[in-house]
Amino acid sequence: MKTQKPRSDSLHASLKTGQRDELIRLLADGAGYRDIIEWLKIECGVKTSLGALTTFYHKYVVPLLAERQTFAAMRADAIVADVGSVDWDAASLELIRRMTFKMLSSPDFDPETVEKFLKVQLKGRDQDLAARKLDAANKSKIDAGFEAVFAEIQGNARAEALFKQLQEVVTPS
Repeated sequence: MKTQKPRSDSLHASLKTGQRDELIRLLADGAGYRDIIEWLKIECGVKTSLGALTTFYHKYVVPLLAERQTFAAMRADAIVADVGSVDWDAASLELIRRMTFKMLSSPDFDPETVEKFLKVQLKGRDQDLAARKLDAANKSKIDAGFEAVFAEIQGNARAEALFKQLQEVVTPS
């Protein structure tokens, strides 16, 4: 398919390269169309419509976002490969470490943003750990209950057989 040269009055043609790059960044980062139209008018001296901005978004930003998603999936696969298993907890922690390092290394480093990011991640990890502890405590109580019941029915072959069947259903390996 042959690509057409943008019209001379198009949004693409109306912007300098730096402005175009900034517009793509704003759109890719999720800025609102109305805010961008205002930014274009004030900062770039360009008047545009929602339709023109939508066309620009679909032509220049959608392919960029698709590329970012593909890259992110490849990075996730690489992290899992580095960790050596499909342990998503370990892979997630490794990704958090890398993201934190990247944020701290950035010249636009905002300590507050990094702190919020880490607090959210740590809270999620703590909640997961609490859930695992609760599961382990419940399993321990169930096992203790099974031992007590088994002690009571010991010697009754039929009851022991039924108990073993129940135990297999309740605690699959």
